[in-house]
Amino acid sequence: MWLFEYVPSWLFQLTFFLSIVVYLVATTLRVLPYAQIFKYGSIASIFLSTYLLGMQAGDSWWRKKASDLQQKVLELEAKSQEENTKIVEKIVTKQQVVKQRGEDIIKYVDREVVKNQEVIKYIEQCPKVPDEVVNVINKAAKP
Repeated sequence: MWLFEYVPSWLFQLTFFLSIVVYLVATTLRVLPYAQIFKYGSIASIFLSTYLLGMQAGDSWWRKKASDLQQKVLELEAKSQEENTKIVEKIVTKQQVVKQRGEDIIKYVDREVVKNQEVIKYIEQCPKVPDEVVNVINKAAKP
């Protein structure tokens, strides 16, 4: 509340205690002029200062809670930065692995393309696998 930013906190406590003193004086010394007005004015002032003290306590509690939450947010942002750095490092590492695998595959394919005539010769020289063996392997693979 804007009031708590400009008014010192001790002013509400002072108003509360002065209101109590004025109330006690107005009740004990009834001979004072306007004692009734002082009495009711001090009662109103006691209620108002009690209300403002409660609002001040609530406001300070919320401010403390907000500062705690802001501190947690800062800590979580720092952790988030660390995790983002780890994720970026993992991505870079995976990209390097993928790139390396791709280069290995290209080297292998290039080598086989050069030996293309030999590969064809190997396939032609390979005897045909009997159908019974293929059927047995397929039956074994089924659950």
